[in-house]
Amino acid sequence: VLCENAKKRSMLLDMDFELQDDDDENDANGKDDEGPAKKKARVAKKLPSTSKHDKKNTDDSDSDDDDGDIEENYPMIDAELQSEIMAMPPNERMPLLDEFLQQPFDPEKDYQCDKYQLRILKAITLDGLGKFDKALVEWETALEFAIKNYPTVDETIVALMVQAALCAQNCDGNKCSKKAKRHAKKALKMHDTLFGGGTKRFLKRYEKEFACSLRPMPLVTTLKHVRELFGE
Repeated sequence: VLCENAKKRSMLLDMDFELQDDDDENDANGKDDEGPAKKKARVAKKLPSTSKHDKKNTDDSDSDDDDGDIEENYPMIDAELQSEIMAMPPNERMPLLDEFLQQPFDPEKDYQCDKYQLRILKAITLDGLGKFDKALVEWETALEFAIKNYPTVDETIVALMVQAALCAQNCDGNKCSKKAKRHAKKALKMHDTLFGGGTKRFLKRYEKEFACSLRPMPLVTTLKHVRELFGE
């Protein structure tokens, strides 16, 4: 959360994270037996509320939770919630992601790191649906955030550049092709700065990621794009 303002950073230092962990454990009980509609409602409830109407609905369902207001001020998009969102069917996932990216939040609950994670989930979803032009916008928005807030040389930035390059390679037009090559070149250079070994080591370290393509295409096509962008 170093990307947040000083007030939010100070507030997080004063929070009781053990309380949040206990609540998350309670929420997890019985979730394997939920149907799609109930799971969607539970995921939506965990995301930051965007209006008084949303908060009223949350209060109605958790009226006996005296610490609800405190919990709502945590960054919400953790690894567990990301997994739950991605487990939803894409046609249900996309409207949910759009809703929470487009609506204004209460300033105390408006964490930039949450929006960053939501944009990555949206990029993955759009890629999976074959909507590469829209996915590229989300990858590059997430990448811009990471470049601004992460260390100058960071493996997260490399990973985002790789996905932006592969996504752009599937878009139509010469402009996208140039973007793909630019992202790939920067990813290789930064990876070499971090770990050395040039292209050979890069391809070895990303071997599993390339084999699990986010995009609806044969593996041979993905590997062809990898060779075009990263060599060897």
